[in-house]
Amino acid sequence: MRIIEGDNLGSEVTFLPSESLLQIHARLMVVKSYKLPQDMHAISLLEKHYYHSFEQWLIMIIAGLTIIGLLIAIPMYWWGKKLNFKMRFEPKRDEPFIVLGDKYDWKRMQVFV
Repeated sequence: MRIIEGDNLGSEVTFLPSESLLQIHARLMVVKSYKLPQDMHAISLLEKHYYHSFEQWLIMIIAGLTIIGLLIAIPMYWWGKKLNFKMRFEPKRDEPFIVLGDKYDWKRMQVFV
């Protein structure tokens, strides 16, 4: 995940599920860390967007021209979707920030929304 708005713009954000710890990294060092949800005033989902890349569409269209290719194209359409989401975190003691993440980050963060 990356911070796209707020303090430490462009910094990498990692989540440690075993400790419920959200860490903000800048230049290979942990700048701030928050215990979720205790250290947050509010956590909100701003946007969640499913999409297919151009390469995926191209493969699905070409594979869909044959009956055997449909066996590849149909599951690829349903389960090959990519995901981007934006979440707003409002810490109790710091300025709010917005994070952009992907499908793998969403699996861990959806319990806090």
